[in-house]
Amino acid sequence: MTTQTIITLRDRAIVDGNVIAGHDIVLGHHAQIWGTSTIGILNVYEPPVVPAFHTGATSAFANYDATILLTPGEYNVLELKDRSHVVLQTGTYTFNEIRLGHDTTISSQTDDTEIDIFVRQPIYAGDRVKIAHAQSPRIAIYSPAQQIIVGHDNTVKADIIAPQAEVTLRDRVHFAGGIRARQLNIGHNVVVTD
Repeated sequence: MTTQTIITLRDRAIVDGNVIAGHDIVLGHHAQIWGTSTIGILNVYEPPVVPAFHTGATSAFANYDATILLTPGEYNVLELKDRSHVVLQTGTYTFNEIRLGHDTTISSQTDDTEIDIFVRQPIYAGDRVKIAHAQSPRIAIYSPAQQIIVGHDNTVKADIIAPQAEVTLRDRVHFAGGIRARQLNIGHNVVVTD
């Protein structure tokens, strides 16, 4: 996990991996970093660049309790209402905006999938969202946005590359992957592995 400014770990948060912060690492009560933690070496660190991308005019929508299959392409909005599910095929997806309701799931069609998701606007994932796979595929989420919020009790298996964003993992999130952001806030009882 790498930030240009501050990483904050709230009470009982655990990061099982290496942490690099440009200015400071703030640890709450019983918060732990099980890898190396480095502060202030970002003068040799070049933040990632999110490449320019185009979005389309078509939107994808899953109503309450529905499942949709989405093919790679350029979209305007992906909206998942509560308890809905989107299955992604291998490839690259671009969105102007993603809206994830509570108890929604993003998964892949096969377990060995590589999926790149580009999102222009700030991202807010509701509570109990799952962005994951059964095995070890790679989902990478790229965003030039200023804010990404991962709701309470979420399970995320992805890399987040958002060099201008303040990324917040709310309480009890299980996050497997890397995060490269301007700032990172990790809530209570969060577990992060890389």
